[in-house]
Amino acid sequence: MAWGRYVHGLTVKGEQNVPQSGPALIIGIHTTHNTELYLGLSYICQVKKRVVRPMLHFAAEFLSPITNRFGGAPGSKELAVELLRAGHVVGIIPGGLEETFLHLTNNGADCYSPLWESKDGVPRCGFARVALAMGAGFRVLPCVFQNGEEMRWNVLFSVWSWLGLDVVYGRLTRRSPRPLRSALYWIGLYTWSVLSLPLFSFTVPVKVTCH
Repeated sequence: MAWGRYVHGLTVKGEQNVPQSGPALIIGIHTTHNTELYLGLSYICQVKKRVVRPMLHFAAEFLSPITNRFGGAPGSKELAVELLRAGHVVGIIPGGLEETFLHLTNNGADCYSPLWESKDGVPRCGFARVALAMGAGFRVLPCVFQNGEEMRWNVLFSVWSWLGLDVVYGRLTRRSPRPLRSALYWIGLYTWSVLSLPLFSFTVPVKVTCH
């Protein structure tokens, strides 16, 4: 949290919309590095004294030793509804890791564009079903970090994009038959998981505002 304040001048607008008690669903989007997610979770915990329960893609289970400390939980609609009915604040990113992977195919140029379909063309509406299950009057809070993507510069991602390999790999993945498409997707996804670590990128001291 101190890192966000001193390096990025982190400010939050609309924090009063996060209730002091009772359920709420926070909807956000991924950057290619996810640093802003940890800042947001820490902020709500320290300022609002509430722990957000983020729903995690099953491919991110290897991060559970870290995410469990932030209240992370396996991403399922049933569990999200159960947590909300128990009075928790739940966080969902509709596009998930697939959204991040698509952003990388253009070096983050589309990082603020939500992905409403999976790689197989399945609509991303699980978060809407969760909200509907909670009934009328339920609180849904859209969230975005202004300059979130610009917080870090990854040398390897920039070189990959400069060579045009991001566009080539992205098109090849989307246009391949399903077995090959899935293989290319998972190879790219786990490669990103490693290369997006702070070891391969540099902090950029931009001003970050959470809306």
